[in-house]
Amino acid sequence: MSFDQIRIGLREQAIREGKKQFVGKLVTFDPGETTGIATWVANRDTVELVSVTQEATWPLEKAVPAFSRALDIAQPNAIVFEVYRVYNWKTDEHANSNVPTLQIIGGLKTLCIQRQIPYYSQTAQTAKQFCTDNKLEAWGFHRPLRHGRDAIRHGAYFLLFGHKNAS
Repeated sequence: MSFDQIRIGLREQAIREGKKQFVGKLVTFDPGETTGIATWVANRDTVELVSVTQEATWPLEKAVPAFSRALDIAQPNAIVFEVYRVYNWKTDEHANSNVPTLQIIGGLKTLCIQRQIPYYSQTAQTAKQFCTDNKLEAWGFHRPLRHGRDAIRHGAYFLLFGHKNAS
């Protein structure tokens, strides 16, 4: 089954739940020292994955221009990014760290606030558990860039199921 067919099928469920499926331009991010960026155009019945890239975004001075370019080109109606949390089992890893991913997300949020672009976050598990490599291949969305592929997962999940939370 194609991605568009699945999305059309889920439309009825969204309507029953009082939600609307996203329609417009969307940019999705897998943030980190290397950030995946995917750009989408979603219409009522079709979704197009317009571009996928990954950018070196650390130090932060690299992130801001990379994100600005992506937002300038896409002119999105919303963005989605992978949220980053410091879990108990990662505290040793983050001891004495400046936690680059959190700073990169802060830079991205700042740009969205300045440009009045709504933004949403999802956990890595949310997107990765549903949007497997096999599904991405079946939908024609699989790309060789690891971080770009994770940005695709976040976009595909959001376009199918909408946002669960605003960040």
